[in-house]
Amino acid sequence: MSSRLQEVARKFYLRSDRVLNTFNETLHEEVKDCCRNSHSPTRQQCVLNLYDAWTEFSKDLLIASARGGYMTSGGVSLGPATNLAGADPLNFIYALSRSFSASKPPSWGMSNEFIRMARSLGVGNYATVSGAIGSMDSPVESIRMTRNYIAHRNSLTAGKAIRSLSGYGATSPLDVDRVLLMATEHGVPVFEDWRNKLVLIALSACR
Repeated sequence: MSSRLQEVARKFYLRSDRVLNTFNETLHEEVKDCCRNSHSPTRQQCVLNLYDAWTEFSKDLLIASARGGYMTSGGVSLGPATNLAGADPLNFIYALSRSFSASKPPSWGMSNEFIRMARSLGVGNYATVSGAIGSMDSPVESIRMTRNYIAHRNSLTAGKAIRSLSGYGATSPLDVDRVLLMATEHGVPVFEDWRNKLVLIALSACR
């Protein structure tokens, strides 16, 4: 892993670790109504914060990959993205669509959007980043759909979240807290499992 990309992965690890610590602080026995009324909103805020951290990581990874100028873990020297032609990576990305701007940036955290932008840029580590970000084991879409429901509660976002979380037994009406606290096969709550998987993907993408 190059030192430049190592720092990108490290930044995500530390930020997501703070989010996980906040989530874990809610996992004690409830004390009267105060915990019931405060811990569930805190856990749901953690979903928003985790997705924000992933979005920032994805943006940092794409820009660092586009700029190049580093050695991969396999000893390959990567230069600037082939399609940049000296342009600033952000300006190039904003030019990909009329809907992109500084005030309305791309959906950095969406796997398919990230891969499309990486392909358009012609990043030298495309195979590595696309393979990691597009991993079948990625929880990003489940996190994104849950995040969208928490931020914008309506029948549309609920339906999309329930479909995305169906593997966790989610049904209508959606109980986000039940899903987040459900124990996985790894012996940890779903939320922690999501975060751990994102860390592994980040490390794989930053090789």
